[in-house]
Amino acid sequence: MYILGMSGGIDRILDSSILPHIGLGHDSSSLLLGNGVVAYSIEEERLNRIKHTNKLCSSSAFFCLKSTHKTLESLDAIAIYASESFLTSKLKEFGLYVPDLSVFCDIKHLYQFIFEREFGVLIARDKFYFVNHHLAHAAGSYYLSGFDKALILTIDGEGDDVSSMVIDANGKNFNVLKSKSVADSLGHFYLKVIAFLGYKDFDEYKVMGLAPYGNSAVYRDKLSRFYELLADGDYRIHADRILELYEVLTPRKRGKLFLKCIWILRRPCRRR
Repeated sequence: MYILGMSGGIDRILDSSILPHIGLGHDSSSLLLGNGVVAYSIEEERLNRIKHTNKLCSSSAFFCLKSTHKTLESLDAIAIYASESFLTSKLKEFGLYVPDLSVFCDIKHLYQFIFEREFGVLIARDKFYFVNHHLAHAAGSYYLSGFDKALILTIDGEGDDVSSMVIDANGKNFNVLKSKSVADSLGHFYLKVIAFLGYKDFDEYKVMGLAPYGNSAVYRDKLSRFYELLADGDYRIHADRILELYEVLTPRKRGKLFLKCIWILRRPCRRR
């Protein structure tokens, strides 16, 4: 059995047309699975040269097929890492603003159109499989872990309108014990806070690198207002309170030096 897995958006690099980005994430990529083994995989950014690209992964999909001498007709399934109901609802939502999208009755119909346009092949509807975003993350960890049973925690910015899940995995059975809405997204919370430091998406690691040079006690009281710890390890995010940072900070312009960095650069060097 050969399965093509795809992630990323549905619009081309130069497309501003009828196919808007509908929440399919970033770092577009394709993977070809053959009889349970990864046959080939590559990220779209390696081919379109756009870092963290969310564009349609047509180039990487074609590359996977070409490298393994497979064709779209020979595939048993095409897997998309978001649920069918979520994507269809997003399609209808965008249809309110982009009337041309109303020609597509559901997300399978849209993907049929995309594949026929990109590859000249009409794919049967029953070959498209849609996997809940967090379950896809969980499966990627579980099936490589070596455990027969596992309690899995997924934490993401968002996916299928969910920011995190607790899952009891046993073989092919994935039982969702708890989930958190996007309103309580730790990823979104982090991005909003680091925006005051002049950073944006994919800059998180820079802030992590800076953290050891700071004093956590300085803003602890202020930051502790942004979240609430609940019983049984649960939590609640108060995203509306993040704007209180304006009371103690002026947002740093991107690329500007931090005051501490300026002090370090102006210190005279000590001769040994």
